[in-house]
Amino acid sequence: MYVRPNDFEPEAYARWAFGAGRAHVFADAAGAASPLIGALATLSLTDPGKLAGTPDVLVPTLWHDYKPEAGAMHLPLLLRLPAASGNASLHPLDDIAEAARQFSDTAELRLGAPVLESRVDADFAPNRIDKRLKGAAPGRRPKAIVAVIDDGLPFAHRNFRDRDGRTRIAFCWLQGAPVAPEEAGRTVLFGHELLGHDIDELIAASGADEVGLYRRVGHERGAFAGDTTLGAMTHGSHVLDAAAGYRHKGNGKAGDDLDDAAIIAVQLPAPVTLDTTAFGRGFFILAALQYIFDRAERLARRHGVAELPLVINLSYGFSGGPHDGSDQLERAIRVLVSQRKLKAPTHLVMPAGNDFENSLLGVISAEMLAARGSNPAQGFAIPWRVQPVDRTSNYLEIWLPPGADPTGVNFTLHDPAGAMIVERRLAAADGTRHIDLVGDASAAPFGQVSIERIGNGGPTRHWRIVVALAPTAREFPSRSYACSGRWSVELSELAAVLAKGPIACRIQRDINPFGYANGARQSYLDEPACKTAPQDLDEPDAFIQRFGTVNGIATHDAVTVVGGYVVSTGRPAEYSSAGETSEGSKARVDCCAPSELNPALPGILGAGVLSGSVFRMQGTSTASPQVARAIAAHYLRAGGSRHSQGGLADLLGARWRPADDIAIPHHDERHRQARLGNGLLAERRPGHGPRES
Repeated sequence: MYVRPNDFEPEAYARWAFGAGRAHVFADAAGAASPLIGALATLSLTDPGKLAGTPDVLVPTLWHDYKPEAGAMHLPLLLRLPAASGNASLHPLDDIAEAARQFSDTAELRLGAPVLESRVDADFAPNRIDKRLKGAAPGRRPKAIVAVIDDGLPFAHRNFRDRDGRTRIAFCWLQGAPVAPEEAGRTVLFGHELLGHDIDELIAASGADEVGLYRRVGHERGAFAGDTTLGAMTHGSHVLDAAAGYRHKGNGKAGDDLDDAAIIAVQLPAPVTLDTTAFGRGFFILAALQYIFDRAERLARRHGVAELPLVINLSYGFSGGPHDGSDQLERAIRVLVSQRKLKAPTHLVMPAGNDFENSLLGVISAEMLAARGSNPAQGFAIPWRVQPVDRTSNYLEIWLPPGADPTGVNFTLHDPAGAMIVERRLAAADGTRHIDLVGDASAAPFGQVSIERIGNGGPTRHWRIVVALAPTAREFPSRSYACSGRWSVELSELAAVLAKGPIACRIQRDINPFGYANGARQSYLDEPACKTAPQDLDEPDAFIQRFGTVNGIATHDAVTVVGGYVVSTGRPAEYSSAGETSEGSKARVDCCAPSELNPALPGILGAGVLSGSVFRMQGTSTASPQVARAIAAHYLRAGGSRHSQGGLADLLGARWRPADDIAIPHHDERHRQARLGNGLLAERRPGHGPRES
């Protein structure tokens, strides 16, 4: 959440998660009661070392070459709340406010998911890694590094070993695992770090018992709700294999086994993956990137070079956000990646998302209202369908255009039965305003409405309205629940707002992530009168839009955004999210890679958890790591050259196919580029699939 320390008002998601909605949000009650909370902080600092004396602030591994930009640094921090929070009250908002007092009024804090105290080494010292590396053999000299941040990473799988049987994973950080039992092995602030020789020793000691191996480092069902590593297949097993797994060519010949590509792997905690709104994820992702940059530098120095080319795959995203690069996590990622690019080739690759057809984006514009015979004074009623038997919270974000504020806007909320829940004339205020939704005086809130300004000054500030609703599955009599059905969120008196630009209405992604079953059911915009245009185009008077649905944390210029396409047709997969069609938009797709073979054979093959297992997985998460792999292969062919050559077409080489060769009926150049980007990564030749035996 964002906290301004002068008034300690929490942002919408955090207020709901730590307030009325806490029983619904947290997947692990023990974790929710921990006094430690991850924070993504933007602070007026030039030296992170100054935080060492700040009370109750723990700093994870940081890349020492990271420099402030415009006098500020984006940092992952662990905040310790007052002692009173370590109980079943699940982080009262007062304790969060107290923790924020130690920062200046200019701080921007997004406080998120708690971290179990048992997973944290409060005596963490960054220099322990030096001692641990000193006695280890350097191993094979790499020409490039492939890094993957994901869930359920099977680090012992034989696809990540070289031809001599040694692991190619140089560093593996299991963020949700228990800390190492010996102090000498505690080289990260939380979780457990494995070095390459640790993995080799575990493999040698465990033999073929890979399940037992994973249990030895703290993977056990129940440690976090829904932990997938001991299952047959995970999102991370497929992604890591697509990015850096061994490929057998057949006929006794070596494949592109990437022996010269070292791997750095970071496994996010299971509860972070469970929440597909990305609440609390920023801390873990930014900590992972800082760790990857630090370990990449150490790996290069061990082999006598200044830096190595680095390709990172992050197959995560969300559907909310401003979609203009100004989200705090996006700004943090952009600065970090851009700074390393000045030293060596650095590529961050992310998926476009899978929401093209999910009706999660609506746009209110003066032109749309005029086409319907309406006007800005009459406004528009946003139709929001919330599904029955949904065990997770639902969120609708309403983003006002840059430069607009809510002054004078009328806001009305009706439930599915037509009852008026809220009616307010809004006004801009220097702070956040929350309205609790209560059915009767004796009941707890079943939702909240927040009117807030996001950002910490300058051009990145946005006004938004967030409506949060509790789950609809009535499982516990002591909790309040929302009604299922078609909610109506009405906005009127919009002339001043729409004069600045259109209003974007975005529903947060709410699904069961791959390998998990948390009872989520996706809510969506439901307007029967809204036409569904043919050939995947949006009608001029349509409220529900499909273009502009691209990943909400991949709308900046330091990321390569990858969509998915069907190999047999060369056309985009039906679900693959699209960028915006307006010129100069930051919400874009750069290229596409295979995510489906043909309409009859969905998905792409990838490794399961145990060596020798394979399965098919769909989605742009499968497309993104293929591009990351192809970029890494460019640097391997170049012998580890520290200079990138040209754009994507040059990096992908012979596998690049220009998008203008692809014919999509009735699509003009703007729409084709918004879906496919500038080109396609061609399918691999037969025999280059995952090794199955």
